[in-house]
Amino acid sequence: MNTSLRHVWIGVFLSVLVLLVGAWAIYNDTRSRILALIMQQHAITHFHIEDFEKKEKSLIKMLSEHPNVQYYEPTDRMDTESLFYDVLKGHYEIMQVRLIDTFGNELVRVDRLRDGTIKRIVKDELQNKANRYYFQEFMQLSEGSIGFSDFDLNIEHGKLDVPFNPTLRIGMPVYNNGMKTGIVVINFYMQDWIENLLHYTNNELMLIDRDGYFLIHPDKKWEWSRYQRPSRKAAEYFGLSPFELESFGNTHYHWINNDTVAVPLNMFGQKLWALYHPHEPVLKLFFQKNLQFVLIVLTSLALIVIPLIRMIRLYIRRIDEEKTKIKEGKIYLSTLLNSVFDAVIVIDQWGTIQRINNQVCSLFGYKDDELIGKNVNIIIPEPYHSLHDGFIRNDTSKKKGMEHEERNFDALKSDGTLIPISLIVTHMRINDKIFFIGSIRDLTHIRELERREKSNETMLIHQSKLAAMGEMLGTVAHQWRQPLNSIGLIIQDLVLAFENDDLEKSYFKKSQNEIMGQLLHMSKTIDEFRSFFIQEEVAVECNAIKLVSEIEELYRPQLEAYNVRLQVRYGDGFGGVESGEDQDAFRFKTYPSEVKQILLNLISNSKEAIEALRPEDKRLRNTITITLNASETSIRIEVSDRAGGIGAEIAGRIFEPYYTTKEKGVGLGLYICKILCERHLNAKLMFETDTFNGITKFILILPRTLQDQ
Repeated sequence: MNTSLRHVWIGVFLSVLVLLVGAWAIYNDTRSRILALIMQQHAITHFHIEDFEKKEKSLIKMLSEHPNVQYYEPTDRMDTESLFYDVLKGHYEIMQVRLIDTFGNELVRVDRLRDGTIKRIVKDELQNKANRYYFQEFMQLSEGSIGFSDFDLNIEHGKLDVPFNPTLRIGMPVYNNGMKTGIVVINFYMQDWIENLLHYTNNELMLIDRDGYFLIHPDKKWEWSRYQRPSRKAAEYFGLSPFELESFGNTHYHWINNDTVAVPLNMFGQKLWALYHPHEPVLKLFFQKNLQFVLIVLTSLALIVIPLIRMIRLYIRRIDEEKTKIKEGKIYLSTLLNSVFDAVIVIDQWGTIQRINNQVCSLFGYKDDELIGKNVNIIIPEPYHSLHDGFIRNDTSKKKGMEHEERNFDALKSDGTLIPISLIVTHMRINDKIFFIGSIRDLTHIRELERREKSNETMLIHQSKLAAMGEMLGTVAHQWRQPLNSIGLIIQDLVLAFENDDLEKSYFKKSQNEIMGQLLHMSKTIDEFRSFFIQEEVAVECNAIKLVSEIEELYRPQLEAYNVRLQVRYGDGFGGVESGEDQDAFRFKTYPSEVKQILLNLISNSKEAIEALRPEDKRLRNTITITLNASETSIRIEVSDRAGGIGAEIAGRIFEPYYTTKEKGVGLGLYICKILCERHLNAKLMFETDTFNGITKFILILPRTLQDQ
């Protein structure tokens, strides 16, 4: 009897202990959940602060860098006032925008009154803010820095605004040529921002400063308690000693009582405490959780048998469903294979075809029974036929090789013809057996499109070369004009001398030599033109200096006719060396005619850009500079001008085909240059632009060696 009673008491004790432990766990869980929700709310509060700070920083940065502020002159006061007026008009939360000099004197000020009216403050009403703490703090900021004042109440003429007007000031120094000339200060009405912040919280939110005074409180009698009469601290509200609040320090959070949590908050650089008081008290939620816990336990005990019975029934039903799924899976797999666009072949680790879809039969001209059970090499011609078994062994032993690797080759149809295909192989294991799934796509149409694209590309390149030849013919015609004029004058002199019986042999001989000299010059010019566009069958050794010199010699008269200068600079790989002595440093192997075509196009573009300049700008920016640099692996040729640069809206599209900004242009020049570089010369063509200084630079980087096409 005593033993049984002892067991009863032990059971009661353990039951009470379990209940107490459970209650304690539920209580702690309730507090943890509330704390987690509060921390989420605190993150939202912090986000609102950061969002406000980011937006207003952008605004004041724009103002401080605006010319009407940065270069402020008393004579420009109206322009600056208008700027501030427009800012207030577009930002209802702004109370005041001011420009203050380094002595604290307000130079320009525009206010928004309580009724929403925007007022420009006349000079007589401007104040000196040298003694205000925020002015002194903002004056300590370095160039580009932005400062925030404490979240406080607005004070005008030394008096506190009544009713209270929560205010935040943001300031940024103004620099002119490296010298601080003043600061821009924006005052914000913060009441609407506070109400918006409170709107997004599910708890009562209070803010206290580090001195223990309330800034925000649901009870109007306690908000801004520093300025209430008498002033009261948060410790008095919560019935704590002042030392208890000060003891919080920089802890992550602190429970002030059972229902209020204090979390440190950095608000625009001001250290505050954010206090969150849930609308539902912790103890109320605790009792609700306990009730839920008891109901769950009772329900679980009452229904513990039902799930067991249900599990047995579900297990039996699942077995039947699995059998049905296996049957349906076979049908589904067959339907799936036949519904895909690609031809699909499944083979085992020995290369034997296990399954195919209808697209395989259509693509290769076989029937199912002609492929199933055969080696996959039946559709793979040499040299891939002999290599395929090795690929399979490599993938089987190393679990890699063909996995997801796309391979393009010609496959063999049943009639012996070849078709281009793309093959992707996927490896899988079923019941310790290895299988490979090959996805095959017919590339016949794609190959035809590639052939047409290459044909069109060749035609475009040829047209571009013809256009370049036409421009160079204009240069040759220009160069021939002077020799022809000289020959005509010499012949006229000979005729006059003959008619006056004054034609001596020596004079005739001299005139003959002069005519032959002019003819030799013309012959040399046409030889240079003919060799300029010779198409090389293979890459040849050439010298970058010589290539540029040929272009310069042949094209310079055309440039001079438009009053455009061509300047050539040579470097040693590091730039800055204007010397062409080391000729061997610029030797490389390439297709010279295509390099000339690219450079001629770039020079022509620069010339046209210079021609489009205004006459007064053209005299100062009429030089095209070609800079050559050599490194161990490449030749770098830069073509630059100062004709205005390339705008951002154009820069992203200059290499697109048929994109042009010229009235009569077709937009193929730079596109063809890009194609020649990437597909013919294994080179890179880039550009840099500086619209501020009006500089455009195209950079052509050619490899030292180039394999024949």
